[in-house]
Amino acid sequence: MIDIIMNQAEHTQPLISKRNFSTGREGFTLIELLVVIAIIAILASMLLPALSSSKATAQAASCTSQLRQIGLASRLWTDDNDFQLLPAAVWDPSINANREWAYSYLQGSREEAFERGLLGPYLDNASRILVCPSVKYSQPVLSGLEIQGRPAMSYGYNSFHLSRLVDAKLGHWKGIPDTSVRRPAQTVAFADSGDVLQEMLAPSSDITSPTWPHSDGQPHPTVLMVHRLKANVTWLDGHVSAEPGADYGREIISKKMELGYLDSDGVEPADDLWFRP
Repeated sequence: MIDIIMNQAEHTQPLISKRNFSTGREGFTLIELLVVIAIIAILASMLLPALSSSKATAQAASCTSQLRQIGLASRLWTDDNDFQLLPAAVWDPSINANREWAYSYLQGSREEAFERGLLGPYLDNASRILVCPSVKYSQPVLSGLEIQGRPAMSYGYNSFHLSRLVDAKLGHWKGIPDTSVRRPAQTVAFADSGDVLQEMLAPSSDITSPTWPHSDGQPHPTVLMVHRLKANVTWLDGHVSAEPGADYGREIISKKMELGYLDSDGVEPADDLWFRP
């Protein structure tokens, strides 16, 4: 009896087939891969402008913060120096050299050059604060600055109207009394700045009004429109705003950057109302 049962079990078909019912595939076809790549490319093209815009917005905000710190440092310097506004530069006999408002030409590291500037003691990490995050200089310009002993910076001061040259031989300036400023909220102190050197963007530690003659006797734009073609400006009362350049006298540096003037109404005839105290 047991043998009969065993024989029946051996010849009985299993209830579950041994066939493989899997319908999955090993991978994608070439066409499917191309479709996926095309979709990713389309999504990237849609996202990159948004990411770029967010980065530009963050850089502009950082620049605004830095200019606000520079304005505060300038105010502290004024309070510590008989309420005279910051001068363009002073002759310092203790180092036998000029100390400009932002840096000194003496040999040393970039950080040391900024620390020896008139505002150096009033700024925490001056070498970072005095450079707008949106501005990048080419290597030839940086090499030239290193030869001259000048650190790269990207902000300029309204030095020609807010200070006076008292000794041309020594390059010694003196700031005007702060009481002589009639419209501090409408007088430019600092702004994004730049110059052109052999068709390349270069630093300028001064900003000039639309009527101020350059070294060649002609007006020359030094205000850098770098934030969506606007320049961040610190006014003498300490507030910071983004200002468009005047409609005239613009020099194109790139699609996102131009040199220009700050003009109270933005059109000709040129005026220096925002520069004169």
